[in-house]
Amino acid sequence: MTESIKNIWRLILVFALCGCVLSVTDEEAKQQFLKTLLQCTKKHPVEMADLLTLQKHMIPTKPDVKCLLACTYRELGTLDKDGKYNLTRGYEIAETMREGDDKRVQNGKKMADVCAKVNDEAVGDGSKGCDRATLLFKCTIETAPKFGFKIAMNDAEAREKFMVHAMECNKDNSVQIADLEPLQQLKTPTKTEVKCLLACVYRAIGTLGANGKFDLQKSYELAEKMKDGDEKRLENGKKVADICIKVNDEAVSDGEKGCDRAALMFECVNKNAPQHGFKLM
Repeated sequence: MTESIKNIWRLILVFALCGCVLSVTDEEAKQQFLKTLLQCTKKHPVEMADLLTLQKHMIPTKPDVKCLLACTYRELGTLDKDGKYNLTRGYEIAETMREGDDKRVQNGKKMADVCAKVNDEAVGDGSKGCDRATLLFKCTIETAPKFGFKIAMNDAEAREKFMVHAMECNKDNSVQIADLEPLQQLKTPTKTEVKCLLACVYRAIGTLGANGKFDLQKSYELAEKMKDGDEKRLENGKKVADICIKVNDEAVSDGEKGCDRAALMFECVNKNAPQHGFKLM
């Protein structure tokens, strides 16, 4: 089985909420879960198409994907050695996600209580836990929104969209997992195939033109979509675009192909976006 992209940035809070994450915000929870997911894909490689189904909140049916979830939950502590949901750990997560709001703790514990029912379900793999992990995943998807936990928001939606495009652009698995891991750490790629993956993504989003150059107008349009009712976000988004237009003045070796330019765009955005209030990590 070919290995697939495993650096799905902040895949979905669905994993984190029942994935026992030591963090205080939904965004930090996603990031912590992702790190564990990355580790587990080394033991449980899956196809990119399967990761896309998870990203779309679809319940996995393939054993490999189920066991990837089991590995992740087990490493985080919410799936015990007997392959069952650890309710105590679920409560601990609820406490860490307080964010100054006792109601979040209360709702987190209520959700844990609801999802504890998965331990009563009949499964076919016993202590292995792959089937139970899938039930836990399903329960969280269905329950989290009811208790006020968001699975996508603002900057997170942008990152999620970016990674969907990345997975689509890498359908042939031409870029290996080891080469994609640095992107998760926001390190500028040096390998041509990774640069070209970025070029494909930026073209899909619209910010890299057919001529292989950064499209300022499209970037303004993207800033408009991401303002989330906040005019300051719109202003800052355009400021980042104005700064990063300078990449069009840089000398590149591949012309309109755009791979080198895409790497420059990636570097510029990662450097300047946080300074203007956008969360990348």
